[in-house]
Amino acid sequence: MLSNLEVQNLALPSGIVLDAIALLDGRHVARIYGIDDNPKASVNGSFLGATLYDFLAMCKCPAESVWRSAPYTLWNAELYPLCDSHEQALDEALRIYRIASGSASSEDIDRWKRADKTSLMASAGNADTLVMLSRQTELACRIRVERCVFLLEHSASAQEALRELHGSARERAQLEEYARTCGFPLTMRIFSLLALLSEQRRYPDLLDNGYEDESFAAVSREIIRQVSEEFPPEEARFVSDAAQVLLPLRINFCGSPSDAAPYCLEHGGTMLNAAILLNGRRPVRARVERLGEPVVLLESIDQNLHRRFDSLEELLHCSDVHDPFSLHKSTLIVTGLLHRREDEVGLQDILRRLGGGIRLSTATDDVPKGSGLGTSSIIAAACVRALHQAFGLSAQDEKVYAQVFAAEQLMSTGGGWQDQAGGLTGGFKYISSQPGIRQRLKLEPLALSVATREELQQRFALIFSGQRRLARNVLRQEMARCIRCEPDTLEHMQSIRKLCALMKYELERGAVTEFASLLTQQFELVKRIDAGASNTYIEYIFDLCSHLIDGKSVCGAGGGGFLQVILKKGVTHDMLRRHISDNFSNCSISVWNSSFLWELD
Repeated sequence: MLSNLEVQNLALPSGIVLDAIALLDGRHVARIYGIDDNPKASVNGSFLGATLYDFLAMCKCPAESVWRSAPYTLWNAELYPLCDSHEQALDEALRIYRIASGSASSEDIDRWKRADKTSLMASAGNADTLVMLSRQTELACRIRVERCVFLLEHSASAQEALRELHGSARERAQLEEYARTCGFPLTMRIFSLLALLSEQRRYPDLLDNGYEDESFAAVSREIIRQVSEEFPPEEARFVSDAAQVLLPLRINFCGSPSDAAPYCLEHGGTMLNAAILLNGRRPVRARVERLGEPVVLLESIDQNLHRRFDSLEELLHCSDVHDPFSLHKSTLIVTGLLHRREDEVGLQDILRRLGGGIRLSTATDDVPKGSGLGTSSIIAAACVRALHQAFGLSAQDEKVYAQVFAAEQLMSTGGGWQDQAGGLTGGFKYISSQPGIRQRLKLEPLALSVATREELQQRFALIFSGQRRLARNVLRQEMARCIRCEPDTLEHMQSIRKLCALMKYELERGAVTEFASLLTQQFELVKRIDAGASNTYIEYIFDLCSHLIDGKSVCGAGGGGFLQVILKKGVTHDMLRRHISDNFSNCSISVWNSSFLWELD
């Protein structure tokens, strides 16, 4: 039985009572005796498995050394050393136990005999009740926090963990201390819990202190660390004056957002997607060129933006979501090209070693922002691949997937791995990963007959909604619910992942209509995870086209961008296009020309 004690990683004997008392003179005492010992018993009464008489005999002490007057009982025996600290008092109490049990050294006995001691009776009368009350309050708070953290560590929901807390500023301070000293993923969960407390105003003085940012920063650090360790900077130098990469976009049929971190890190992910062309073209382009002067030029051609960089520090700062070149910078970082050696002072030294300055240009041909077709990640994949080619770096797909995954963490956009996997490989793919910080993707191309391919091409259509919704904001909300282990969200995620396998099965047996029905089912599940995946406007478009379609869903995170539909047999793209045009005049809703890219050179 323990009282007023805070112990950690300490083995204590069974059958004892051990309590600590703060005294009025500022000193401390820890009192120990057997759980069945009677404090009012005589010298022959039990004491820690022996008797008081036996204890004194072991110490070779006369009765007068511990009793000032009769009666000779445990209650008034001066057995307990007075100490300057709580921790020292605990050590002295355990020394008494060793003496009573016969396992003490001669030094133990000598130290006990020399100590200034007090009794149960005297210590009770001299207790500083205000200090003890404060300590009990502190201990009670720490116990509540420990229980809360234990639940988080064992994947309980944040709401369940919250029930352990009372709402004191002391609890918040202790949670912050835990979050800043513990490892991943617990640090992520505690910061997320603090963000939830801030939202709910459980603590009157608690404002938004960036706890949610801290939670996601913990995720980013782990991914970036792991990828940089597995793919350290290589020896690099320009091997060609220019390199250009053209990539398709991707259409996601099922699985989102199971590919996003941190869900995929803890549970693995499952996706079904395909590579897609718009207007018969691969719309994503990245180009790397060697420059004669030691500078870096970054360009976004479709946005008509360009900037010259002479400073390494400017290039290393890529976490500003409003920076139009954060993507370009992050790909230069993750490929290791901006790694500075000990003998290099700045950017010019690095570029001279690389063989020249770098121009990195990107473009997306006529792809609207917030399309839901994975544009940002696929641009990053094109940049990484072009840099690999220009500098002769090893360029296996697995490396590109990982480096783009890390680049998105550097940009603070979060994201997952399905976009780069979808854009770097042609055809329909079933993609999966196992839990782990290092996401290793298993890509299984679907074995589709020629007839199934043709039917998919005829019946699949893209409708641009004319609205925008940035994936970063959507994913952040979805992943926050996963971090907090919300049971409904995790259950819906599992259901979506199972649908991926069912959709693969239906496609491989040529059942496109059944596939379309499953597409609609996954859309309904996505809306349960994120109500913003759809809205009245999107539902109106789908309802208006319901007599023409067998399946429907959003692209990417939804809430805008492109919508995808599977047409009924016999319905053509022109029929859908005319129907949209007849019902939506003077607006940007339209059916786009799209086609699947079955092979990627």
